[in-house]
Amino acid sequence: MLEYVWDNYDVMRRPLLTWLVTTAQNADPEDHAVAALAELTVRHGTVDYLTTLGELVGSTKPKVLGAVLERAVRNEHVGRLAWEVLYGWAEQKSYAPAVVSLCRRIMEDSSVAASLAKRAMVRLRRVAHKNTDDAVVSQVLEAFDDLVQHPTVAQRLVGEVHGWQQGKVSARSGALAFLALMTVHRWHTVASVHASRGDRRTASRPRPALLH
Repeated sequence: MLEYVWDNYDVMRRPLLTWLVTTAQNADPEDHAVAALAELTVRHGTVDYLTTLGELVGSTKPKVLGAVLERAVRNEHVGRLAWEVLYGWAEQKSYAPAVVSLCRRIMEDSSVAASLAKRAMVRLRRVAHKNTDDAVVSQVLEAFDDLVQHPTVAQRLVGEVHGWQQGKVSARSGALAFLALMTVHRWHTVASVHASRGDRRTASRPRPALLH
């Protein structure tokens, strides 16, 4: 039914997308609206389509947009275009949260191909480099902070951080990733000390200050 309306009534395309965005209950790929948006995105993922979708979802439901685009970036037909669009969105404050959400979803998947993880890292790095808004920087730090809890992702980040810190254009993102890595390292060290002392109290993880 959605495909029929899309193919035969051009004037209804934007209202259809708006309706699906409005009815999306959460960012679960199994949500009917999210699944429908993902299917439309894979089938009709042109630059114009992605631009329209971003305008409708980007600032209001970034996690929903991230879930929809996860399907797109994994698709062999529209994946390259979707990654290119995300690269441009990464420097825009209104789209940055959606880019961060998408990159987290990709990088949290330990089975994801190294090439996809690399693309996600590049765009997460770009968000950190191009945005100075505290809220956006905080989201990037939170993403790194959570991602380093995954051993596979932490190993990837260790390999990337050195290069990021060496390059001027990536100094901020390298520092954020480094802070996240150091935070988890300190937490595990403190936890080990408490365990060796027989202290059952849970050590609280320190939260590094934002960079300015």
